[in-house]
Amino acid sequence: MEVWHEVDGLLQGYPEADANGEPSPFSNLHDFPLRRMFETFFARYSLFGGEVLVSMNLSMQELSLLANMTVPAVRTSLSKEGFKLGRVHEKIAGRPDDKAFRLKAGDALLWLSRRRGFIPQRSLPEGIAVQEKILHLLSNETMPFHMRLGQAVTLVKQDTAAFAAASGIDANWLSALLAGKAVSPAIESLRALADALDVPAPAFVGAGVRHHLSIETTGASEKP
Repeated sequence: MEVWHEVDGLLQGYPEADANGEPSPFSNLHDFPLRRMFETFFARYSLFGGEVLVSMNLSMQELSLLANMTVPAVRTSLSKEGFKLGRVHEKIAGRPDDKAFRLKAGDALLWLSRRRGFIPQRSLPEGIAVQEKILHLLSNETMPFHMRLGQAVTLVKQDTAAFAAASGIDANWLSALLAGKAVSPAIESLRALADALDVPAPAFVGAGVRHHLSIETTGASEKP
């Protein structure tokens, strides 16, 4: 999710020209490979979502990137196959805007699956996919530690008591930690949590200790 927002920031906020008026690689007036790459990433991530991002509706421009087709060809194909697009904002008179209409994510995936130029999302075994999500969650330092940990526990599909028992730690200590309350910085318990989640212990234990120090210093849980 953090990377998705960073790419959006690049596409929306990076200067499209330099001080001399020469177009930058992010110029909308030219089909530069760098901008196309980021726009394709943004479209694919929007379609398939992530661990905290729901799938989003796609514009014709995004569909054209994923299907490797021109926008007019996409428009013709959607009309021929009976797909209906919804308007998301008013078009400006005299200015073509292919982002004014979007196709629902489910319909977009169905339409794309029929296109020869579309590359399907690589599927991973469930265990590996869950582990990748846990690693991504725990590395997202924009989110408070106890919230990251809570979402990671949810991903392993165990309630707090069962997860604590499986990890060999005190259930009350874990419940307080997940609630963002002040708990003792039990190094061995944090190490046991890291082992149970199969994540690198040094980074995880360090984040847990920093969380404790933050609460001890401010008297409140970490702020996002």
